[in-house]
Amino acid sequence: MNDDQNTLPGTIIALGISDIDPEEGILACGSEEIYENVVTDFVTGAEGKMQELSDYLKQDERENFIIKVHALKSTARFLGAAGFSRMAKLLEEEGPSLGKEELNQRADALLERYSFLSSALRKALPGEEDAKKPLISEQALGNALCAISELAEDFNFDEIDFIMERLEKYALPEHFQETYCRLKSYVTDVARDDIITAIQAFMG
Repeated sequence: MNDDQNTLPGTIIALGISDIDPEEGILACGSEEIYENVVTDFVTGAEGKMQELSDYLKQDERENFIIKVHALKSTARFLGAAGFSRMAKLLEEEGPSLGKEELNQRADALLERYSFLSSALRKALPGEEDAKKPLISEQALGNALCAISELAEDFNFDEIDFIMERLEKYALPEHFQETYCRLKSYVTDVARDDIITAIQAFMG
């Protein structure tokens, strides 16, 4: 990996963000380009996601809280934030059986780490405007995925590339991040069947 400080991974290393290993993140994502998208989306959506987690706790909606923690665990792995991912994994596994007070304490620790990582990574982004992608709607995302699946059936990868480029202009929902990383790799490899399978699995 090129550690040039003009690249996002190089900047992360230069800033000394010890909780993040860009090489691990790039390995999980499949390419530096996808990794940079994941980091940008993580930073852009952090404030809203943290508020969502806090609201679920206040409203005693434990099941929804755990679902969001599960998604956060996957995103953290693609960031190269192994410690944060393990933290989320433990909370996901143990959260359903924890007492309310302990759950709140563990959640506070998770949110504190979440806030630290998002603030630290924001400094590594090339510019404030680049981090302000609009969040894609669920309907628009669903339409894009249906189109990609149909195009894959016809081996029309030129149009698939166009749709994937359009998707990169948006912040993508956290629960889609893992599928998105896989999808990018499959499109690069022209893996038609894998593209269709991944989309079917995501959309149920």
